[in-house]
Amino acid sequence: MKNTILNLNTIYTYTNEDLSKKNTIIAMIPNFGYREIILSSSGMKIFKKTRNNKINEMDTRAQTLGLNPNLVHSIDSSIVILLLSKYQDKLNPLVTIHDCYISHPNNMLSLVEILKDEFIEIFEKENLLEKFHQDLLLILDKHKVKYKVEKNKVILLIKDSLDSDLPLIQKYSRTHEEIKSILNKNKNLTRDQLILTPYQKKKFKDLYFTLPPKKGNLNLKEIRNANYII
Repeated sequence: MKNTILNLNTIYTYTNEDLSKKNTIIAMIPNFGYREIILSSSGMKIFKKTRNNKINEMDTRAQTLGLNPNLVHSIDSSIVILLLSKYQDKLNPLVTIHDCYISHPNNMLSLVEILKDEFIEIFEKENLLEKFHQDLLLILDKHKVKYKVEKNKVILLIKDSLDSDLPLIQKYSRTHEEIKSILNKNKNLTRDQLILTPYQKKKFKDLYFTLPPKKGNLNLKEIRNANYII
């Protein structure tokens, strides 16, 4: 994904963890079944049990849940970089912790005004949601994934995208003959690694994402009159 504010490529990747090397136990949790539990000095963390042949593959659930916050965090971090590159001398000392700012009390009023100006400039310069949407379409085109726009959403046409180079689509389209041939050539692979689960196949039938919403009527310059920034 392209960070349009700074024109940098930003990659967010979540993979399944190898829990076998950690201090874990397996326990039966009512209504959830068997789960891996990591024990540490800070408490315990419960994971969905991961098969060994799925380790280091993309964790699609974490990837989906992380999309919105990561997009917001990339905007926050862009503002930090812009501040440090433009105003470090003027606001010195300036320390940042994620999206929080620390400076001398004499600088705080200037810092607040500069933050407002940078925020306004970022969102007036470009419609970030629309740009993000166009980036998604470019990625689909790059990987030869067919789609159609219908009403307020983009529907992926997986059955028409059999020449795509994406591993999941390749798994979707593999024939029994192709699977047999691959297994004969590579004895380390298993059939489960070459095909989709029934749940994944079901999900593939209804893959879509919504179009970005239309811009509202907020006058961004009114942010300069705000008493607080959060």
